[in-house]
Amino acid sequence: MEMNELFHINEVAADTRYLLSSLTVFNWGPFSGLHRPAEIDPRGSAIIGATGSGKTTLIDALMTLLVARPAYNLASTGGHDKNDRDLASYVRGIQGTIDQSSERDRIMRPGPTVTGISATYTSGEQSYKIGAILWFDSHSSSSAELHKLWFIIENHEDAFVDMLSLFEQGGKSAVTKYGKEHEHVTVFADSKKQYLARLRRFFEVGENAFDLLNRAAGLKQLNSINQIFRELVLDNKPLFTRALKVAESFDSLEEIYQELLRSRKQIESLEPIARENQKLEKLTAKEVDYRHLREMTPVWFAQRVIVLLEEALEIEQSRRDELRQQITDTEAEEREVTGQAQALQARYMEQGGAAIEEIERALVHDRVFLREIESTCERYTRLAQGTELTLPTSQVEYEQNQSRLATLQTECETAKNATQEEMITLRAQSQQLVERRTELKTELAEIASRPKSNIPAKYQKFRELLAQYLEVGTDDLPYMAEMIEVKEEERKWTGAIERALGAERLRLLVPPEHFEATRRWVNERDNQVHVRLLDVGQAHGEGEPYHDSFIHKLNMEEESQYTDALYDILLRKDRHCADSVATLQQQNYSMTREGLMYD
Repeated sequence: MEMNELFHINEVAADTRYLLSSLTVFNWGPFSGLHRPAEIDPRGSAIIGATGSGKTTLIDALMTLLVARPAYNLASTGGHDKNDRDLASYVRGIQGTIDQSSERDRIMRPGPTVTGISATYTSGEQSYKIGAILWFDSHSSSSAELHKLWFIIENHEDAFVDMLSLFEQGGKSAVTKYGKEHEHVTVFADSKKQYLARLRRFFEVGENAFDLLNRAAGLKQLNSINQIFRELVLDNKPLFTRALKVAESFDSLEEIYQELLRSRKQIESLEPIARENQKLEKLTAKEVDYRHLREMTPVWFAQRVIVLLEEALEIEQSRRDELRQQITDTEAEEREVTGQAQALQARYMEQGGAAIEEIERALVHDRVFLREIESTCERYTRLAQGTELTLPTSQVEYEQNQSRLATLQTECETAKNATQEEMITLRAQSQQLVERRTELKTELAEIASRPKSNIPAKYQKFRELLAQYLEVGTDDLPYMAEMIEVKEEERKWTGAIERALGAERLRLLVPPEHFEATRRWVNERDNQVHVRLLDVGQAHGEGEPYHDSFIHKLNMEEESQYTDALYDILLRKDRHCADSVATLQQQNYSMTREGLMYD
């Protein structure tokens, strides 16, 4: 292979073109581990290096994402497919051309392994990330046993790392489930054909476009270009005819482009007028409504006054009728009483007034009867006041009170039933509170038994079970939150720091010699808690916190095998400490003492 190769992909579309901006690989060929994005300049980028340094390997990674059956190593062989590389060899990390006897010694990843590749295309602030996850579950290197998963993600910067993390935690099912739950993620778990069809629709290219790109990667002679165009373009007569028509239309493109620019300037110059016109239309409509309302207001008030006067007149007429009826009743009663008085007078006169003692005894009896009636009337009045009833002055009002009493009795029965149901509900709630109090007492006892840890009891139980399985002490499996504490003079920042760390405080730090066993044990059982693991052996402990970082406000355990891992977690969650909201909004990744955050 030559000392350098130039590679650049540029999808051109009017005002919405997508350019290749970065390429990321994980365990691909000789590149072990995660290699952060190789940035691609939109003006063109060169891949330079000595023979065997991996230039063709990176190009083949991109061809794997774009071509149905990519021809590997073309960039190195000048367009001649030697078939000395395939997809399985890149996943296994086989270096160079090897024979069967020495293959095992030249394989970088002989056991179960996972490979990931991803390419990012951008258009302004929009991004379109395509990628694949490839893995072997056994020691085989057969292409038939190589599993594949393809995905497309829109507008997500760290999507590739997130997908690898999901696959590490839950395998293919976790990635597929994530794709179903998020609209911006599309996962193709079964077919690369569907994945490539989606790419061609997005980039608006034909079926031969990506194959042409693959073959073009190895061009080094003019006769090679002639062969590619004959095989992939010119032999397709309808496409050739269409290409001639497109070429003929190029003559008018400059004129059309200038006309479009003039039209755009005209639109931009007219936009303020359009906005002001919209405001004028809204104000004019409001003015018409207000004028109409002002015209209708006197009429509405007049109509309302008429209605109120009619209601008042009706009430007065009703009262007048009632008074007239009372006068008539009183006059009748007066005539009746007068008649009774005259009759008694006549009777008295007939008897000559001789029966005075009889009359007095009758009066005594009548007074007793009157007192009974008055007592009964007083009781009736007192009961009526307690039930919001009026004191009857006629038989009609008495009958109305009787009907009202029946209604009140029904309402009392209903209220009684409702009170009983509420009492039953309160008893059930009381029982639930008693059970909750018992649970809290149990939890308090468990917390008291572990005074040195601020981790919830259910996470403590999970760690005890894991420690028993690994035959180690619980101190060998610390949670991240147990290894740090806020300094005494910085306690006012405690709440904000806890919010910044979030769920990371419940991440369990596992020694490297126990990590694989721990992961198998966690994946094979129902843990009852959300488990977050960290392999201490992969920690670097490198990097420096911000000068005003909240990390400076913490006391951390030192001289420990977990120190580097703890430091890595803190650096990932690091934030500036702002004194006020105004300062907060002037700096990314900052927070205030009250817990406000700005990203």
